[in-house]
Amino acid sequence: MQVPDSLLERHRAFWTRAEVSQPLLTVVSPTPLAPLQIPTPAGVALPSEGYLLPEMLDPLHYFEQLTARWEGLGPTDGDQFRIMTAYWYVPWLEAICGCPIWFVRESGTMYSEPPKGDWDAVRTFRLTRNNPWLAKLREFYLVMGKLAAGRYPLGVAMPMRGPLDLLGALIGVERMCLGFAESPQLVREALGILTDIWIEVVGEQLALLPPFAGGMANCEQYGLWVPGTNAVTQCDLAVSISPRTYAQYLVPCDERICANLAYPIIHLHSVGLHVLEQVLSVDGFAAIQVVVDPGPKDPTVRELIPAFQRVQASGRPLIIHCNTIAQADLNTLLAALSPRGLCIRTGLAEPTAAS
Repeated sequence: MQVPDSLLERHRAFWTRAEVSQPLLTVVSPTPLAPLQIPTPAGVALPSEGYLLPEMLDPLHYFEQLTARWEGLGPTDGDQFRIMTAYWYVPWLEAICGCPIWFVRESGTMYSEPPKGDWDAVRTFRLTRNNPWLAKLREFYLVMGKLAAGRYPLGVAMPMRGPLDLLGALIGVERMCLGFAESPQLVREALGILTDIWIEVVGEQLALLPPFAGGMANCEQYGLWVPGTNAVTQCDLAVSISPRTYAQYLVPCDERICANLAYPIIHLHSVGLHVLEQVLSVDGFAAIQVVVDPGPKDPTVRELIPAFQRVQASGRPLIIHCNTIAQADLNTLLAALSPRGLCIRTGLAEPTAAS
């Protein structure tokens, strides 16, 4: 890949929060979920929906799908790079931990189901080298690493669910929430085990990533050049717990994750920003990423400005993702936030007749 030097310099400036005149900005055309194009081995036909197994995935086929889709588009998408990862529809960590994975091709969705286990199943689970989903993930990076080198940067798989999200996937969100009140030590032990698994699975991928931009960078799904080892953890289920619970149970997990990466990022949703102060108490996070949720009862862009300013005041880069927002809301973000250490990726809503 021919890396534009000027864009690479802007990515360096993002991480150092250097003085810049504009943020990293990518405006995309909103597209509905398309039917799944599951990269199966030759001769394998899948039903319209069903359980996905690792042997149903072919890394070479997936690489061919991506390169065909990106042919003629160039190495960048707006101010961000086009990044390859293992087939990103798969919830890899849930699969590795034993969750059945259900796909619905027509709706373009794939999700995990809780396995038929209990707390003891989580406590006693241990990651092994012959775990079939981990072996498939490793195969993706061995194959794509050889093929993508010099053509596209390769990054850690997304999504990499954080320990709380994994726990909810494994035992169910309701049982997880009850556990904080009924069996706090059991929850703490389970989160510790899942943190170990997160760190190990990310480490497996990092060891197989080819260099990018002179061998001094790693990349991740947000299209950012990163000057060191990087992955994204997330806490979508922050909406289910209090700030105090996050501080007591999740901050120690975050700190351990951060200790194993040079540039860790945490992914949050705008509906979960009640735990922002606790997240910012973790010194190791190199950047905070927030998805602006589009629901009618979710915080508006204007209502989120103080939280975004709080992230910037902490000295950390801020990444904002929106599916679609109005041009006026994008203008509000650009006016209210410093361009230093700011990256925005969004689609623009079509103006209505009233506007």
